[in-house]
Amino acid sequence: MAETPDLAALVEGIEAHDADAVSTLATLPDRCLADARNRTLFDVAILANNSEAIALLASDKKALEFAAAIDPGQKDPIRHSAAMHDIKYPISKLEAVLEKSFGQDLAYGRTPLQTACRVGNVVATDALLAAGAKANAKDAIGLTAVELAFYARGEEGLQNLIVAAEKNKQTNLPVGKRLLRELFAFPETLEKLLAVAKLDAYARRFLFCYRCAWLDTEAVRAMLADGYDPNKGLSADINPLWEACTSALLWDEAIPDGFEQAFHFTKHWGHPGASSVSFDNALLNEDGSNFGQLFAEAQKKQRAQIKIVDDMSISPESEQDLIERRVAMLDVLLGAGADARLARDKLSFGSFSELKEMGLGDVAQRLKGRRDKAARPAKKLKPKTSTFWELAGETGLNVEYWPEEGHGGLIRMILHNVYGPVDGMSLSVQLTEKNVDPEGEWTELNTVKETVDVDGEILTRAELTEPVYGEAPWEAHYELPLDEAGAANRLWIRLSHEDESLSGELDPWDFVSGR
Repeated sequence: MAETPDLAALVEGIEAHDADAVSTLATLPDRCLADARNRTLFDVAILANNSEAIALLASDKKALEFAAAIDPGQKDPIRHSAAMHDIKYPISKLEAVLEKSFGQDLAYGRTPLQTACRVGNVVATDALLAAGAKANAKDAIGLTAVELAFYARGEEGLQNLIVAAEKNKQTNLPVGKRLLRELFAFPETLEKLLAVAKLDAYARRFLFCYRCAWLDTEAVRAMLADGYDPNKGLSADINPLWEACTSALLWDEAIPDGFEQAFHFTKHWGHPGASSVSFDNALLNEDGSNFGQLFAEAQKKQRAQIKIVDDMSISPESEQDLIERRVAMLDVLLGAGADARLARDKLSFGSFSELKEMGLGDVAQRLKGRRDKAARPAKKLKPKTSTFWELAGETGLNVEYWPEEGHGGLIRMILHNVYGPVDGMSLSVQLTEKNVDPEGEWTELNTVKETVDVDGEILTRAELTEPVYGEAPWEAHYELPLDEAGAANRLWIRLSHEDESLSGELDPWDFVSGR
């Protein structure tokens, strides 16, 4: 059995670029070790830029993916704290806040590739990708290596990673909505990243809307040819037809070159930052002594934003060209099957009826003409009666009675929570006649369907492979078929959970006549 090395001495040797330390590394049967400061041997080699140690460790498949263990009791609090403080460039500011709360030697659970991207070690990044390091792992605060490259080293850090990915023929760097929207302000870097990236479903929908907002018909046609559904994922803030009409996304994201593209929308709504006076509370002194200065600076910024819009103008020729390009983009989307009625119904901010007020009458007319030719959607069915119970911890239960479903009808129940799955919950029921108390055994129901909305992407419970943080609406669906010959019209529901506030018997519901 091999002896355990003197870890402190080994770490010191790697930092000093001592050849004997590399020799010791070569003899170790297990190189997945972390020191008292929660740094792995690979972390130390990367931080010290010890190319020999990096090359040796990169040849070890286990060490290639090894990360310092996170205290299980800190894992969720760390992620929640990071989400609360927001992730911005440079990430060192957020790390300082976390280390103040959770300890200076906080383990972030970062793989060697994540560490290399975090510190901007180009040589290590190249060696790791060449060795087959995976880029899809997330650290303790939910960041991938790609995100760490940007949030730690800015645009330059991300470009270095892109170069290394191209060199090593990596074309699956994971990109989600968070990073994508950050890169709207860096279009050249965004295009380079897309060549080596694999977008998640929501980021792909977001990118499609971005292309529509820029009226980039060539890029939109390419995505449609690649199988993109122009109706998939339509929501209040992700709406391709609305972007084709207004380019509102460029306005909403305050993209520097986007206001001219969104000229009509901007002139109608004003500058996105000019509706209120605000400043970053993090800049406020502990005693609040600089409040007046910060408020005055914010007012000055607001006045400048208002002036930008007041002074904005485009030539009649440019305006007409912009309108014609919008009409052309609408024809592309509608020709690909985009549903104008669905887009209109989903829209919560603004309205297609406002297009004329924006000076986009030709666009409104084209949209209306294509919408009127579309077949009317089937009438949406509704339950006969329904009720709702508000439970603890942002949890609720909706129950519906559908008399036309099945032989005797059907009761549908949806247990939901704004902040993700409520595990360990069981739901049992009894049916009785009115004014009759339940007796005997309760029937425990199994879920028919369980889904989680993660950043607009609807996942089944089985597809959710890691914890969710922040708002991630969860629904668990249950069904109770009714006996056609039965006279029962009162439903009793009993919930059971380790959290006593979520356990107990609910008030009975008379579903035939309603509660």
